[in-house]
Amino acid sequence: MKTCTRYLDYLEQKGFETDSPEWQDIVAHSSRCPDCSSDMKLRGAMFEALKQMGEPKYPVDLHMRIMQEVESAPTAPGETESWFDRVFDFALRPLEIGFSLACVLMIALMFSAENEPQHLPRSAPPIVVAGAVADEAVKPVEDLDPVSAEEVQQFLTRLDGFNRRNPQPQPAGENYMPELRLVNDWK
Repeated sequence: MKTCTRYLDYLEQKGFETDSPEWQDIVAHSSRCPDCSSDMKLRGAMFEALKQMGEPKYPVDLHMRIMQEVESAPTAPGETESWFDRVFDFALRPLEIGFSLACVLMIALMFSAENEPQHLPRSAPPIVVAGAVADEAVKPVEDLDPVSAEEVQQFLTRLDGFNRRNPQPQPAGENYMPELRLVNDWK
């Protein structure tokens, strides 16, 4: 009765690795162990017998005969489709396609939404473009009332006083006037 299976265990775990240090230990062990030595000899004899046999000759029409048997084989009882399954599949197919298209459309809209400019918050000042407010129509020159230099000076003095009494916090790291900000600066 065999007691040592070290050689067979190595073959199960490592396969045909013959260049590892563990294989050298197995070869050294099999020279001392009669069970492993006989297993190694039997395995070598089996491979020699297989080499002498050569490759078997297969019939020319083997593939065709196998495919005929597969096609003519009886189906298992659970593999046949009932009329309900066929109708249910026929009804669900358009829903599957519609759901897939809706997912693709949603993903496309999500990516396109990232590329659109962000809208200004309602509390943001209007955008000034070349001295004109973008939200209002520019008045023609002839509709403007003339303003004297004294009125302009009074307005600027009052504006300066207002700005001193009501300071507006500046965003950190930005040292430019609010009317020069672009739409993408408002986040």
